[in-house]
Amino acid sequence: MQFDLPAPARALAIAAHPDDVEFQCGATFAKWAAAGGVINHLICTDGSKGTWDATSDQAALIATRIGEQREAADRLGSTGEVAYLGAIDGELDVTRALVGDTARATILAALMGGQALTASELAYLAGVTRPTASEHLVKLVTARLLSVTRQGRFRYYRIASPLVAQMLESIIAVAAIEVPPRYQPRSARDEALRFARTCYDHLAGTLGVAIADALVARGHVILGEDGGEVTAEGARFLTDFGADLNLKSKRIFCRPCLDWSERRYHVAGLVGAEIFRRAVALGWVKRSRDTRAVRLTASGHAGLRDAFGVDVAEYEPAAAKVALRA
Repeated sequence: MQFDLPAPARALAIAAHPDDVEFQCGATFAKWAAAGGVINHLICTDGSKGTWDATSDQAALIATRIGEQREAADRLGSTGEVAYLGAIDGELDVTRALVGDTARATILAALMGGQALTASELAYLAGVTRPTASEHLVKLVTARLLSVTRQGRFRYYRIASPLVAQMLESIIAVAAIEVPPRYQPRSARDEALRFARTCYDHLAGTLGVAIADALVARGHVILGEDGGEVTAEGARFLTDFGADLNLKSKRIFCRPCLDWSERRYHVAGLVGAEIFRRAVALGWVKRSRDTRAVRLTASGHAGLRDAFGVDVAEYEPAAAKVALRA
């Protein structure tokens, strides 16, 4: 059976093992890459059991599989990122268990704000002791869901890559849509989180979606299921706004991200990150401690109205106003 699938601007291939993508849909991705599509790979396991030789050096085998996967992607014409979750080959249930644990899920959610936090800070947020948090963090780093950087006496933890952040946000979005809703009164903190928050390194929530709607309505950005695109006029607008669209990066340039609270798209990728960076630099939004929620300032109200045509008063709930301006 043959399908003539239209070539998307960007695609993400998620596979259990190295070489799965090439064997299962390599021809399709080669065709899309030849048409100018950017193909990204997310490989879930490390390929450590991809041999019949029981005496082989496992670390060397993993390195070989990583190199082979990158070469295979290059031969398909892929110009996107090749990322690895690093789960042990044949043990994907371990990764599922990692994300499913309440304390580890809380730690991952806290780091989805894009900031690097210490074990003590994460222990406080997860409501566990410092030693317990350290045990969780070792498992998350080993699974390559988190990365760790040492600075002075402290170790700082953060989400390992934008693709890992995208995977985690997708899990949250699917859960929000598929799981039957239960009645639970919303607090001012909940309303603030739904109104404006960080989704790794870009704006999400009602505010993020409102900005995306404004960019689409003005013809600056095109968002769809196949990906996102910045128009020539949009590039001029964003550059004038102060966004650096010429950063050298292998990450996705512009993509739609399904917002778990609004269930509509906000802007992610390099473009989304630059909009958020510039909004922080201008003092339009400020991060809040111990939460992903961001506080919209008075200058942010005026700036969003003047630059993007977004009248925040039409979107901002009363509960969020109290929480964000307190």
